[in-house]
Amino acid sequence: LYIPPAKGRTHILRLIREALYFQPEKPGTNIGAALDFANQVISRRAIVFLVSDFCPGPPFEEKLAGLRKKLRITGKHHDVIAVSVTDPREAELPDVGRICVEDAESGQVIEIDTGKKKVRDAYRDQSTDRRTRTAAAIRSAGVDLLEFTNGENWLPELVAEPVQQDEERR
Repeated sequence: LYIPPAKGRTHILRLIREALYFQPEKPGTNIGAALDFANQVISRRAIVFLVSDFCPGPPFEEKLAGLRKKLRITGKHHDVIAVSVTDPREAELPDVGRICVEDAESGQVIEIDTGKKKVRDAYRDQSTDRRTRTAAAIRSAGVDLLEFTNGENWLPELVAEPVQQDEERR
């Protein structure tokens, strides 16, 4: 969905409404295509907010490298701020026995036995590794990253001074 830039309260309310009620035509996310589109449509230097869960899916390494490349290209023309939004349930599995989970992007359904500590630990470790590597890839592309977790207070992160950037400039 593309919404041309505009000023005013009405436009801000439209952005919020569209973000809350937008229904995609097909499943799946292609961040690279969205960045390519932004590079074509936005002619003057702008601030680009990229809001995502940054779960590129398999093959992870290939998609992560593609994301880094697209972020670098967009970062040459615009100020890019990546906003990572995660859910605490994506980081750790509760011990509830066997469950079926569906990949929201692909529709693939798998069964997981959460009753096994080894399975829960492997899931947590893989989730932590994926988030850490994704954040490192985003930052290595020269892009600022804000990380938010659903259910937590986002305000301190929004108003905090970007310490890492200030240190790099010195």
